[in-house]
Amino acid sequence: MSLVTEEIKSKAEVYYGDEMGKEKSQELLKEVGLPNGLLPLHDIIECGIVRETGFVWLKQKKSINHKFREDWEACLLRNRRKMTFKTPSGLFRTFPASAFEVEETGKGAAAKEAMGVSGAVEVKEA
Repeated sequence: MSLVTEEIKSKAEVYYGDEMGKEKSQELLKEVGLPNGLLPLHDIIECGIVRETGFVWLKQKKSINHKFREDWEACLLRNRRKMTFKTPSGLFRTFPASAFEVEETGKGAAAKEAMGVSGAVEVKEA
């Protein structure tokens, strides 16, 4: 049984296919101030959002489990510029949020390139 009912879909913006699903999910992450490469998504079947409630769903062909590193569990956002990963024992590492950005292709990328904006950031050990 699906949690996304026809009633919910009737109120939502729904997108189909992998390419459109990736594009819309990255746009949504940017809208809420998160890095657009935070979610590793592949083989998206359907993506939808009900803007009035904020309900979002993604359907993929198969489940994907992604770990940044086995012993690093929690992910916190600090000042929307840095991502902090924390272990259960209290150790943590902070990276710039831009390290999780995915390079844009198409018109947006060409405009950024013309303005000299680069998304590449070097992450150094502390």
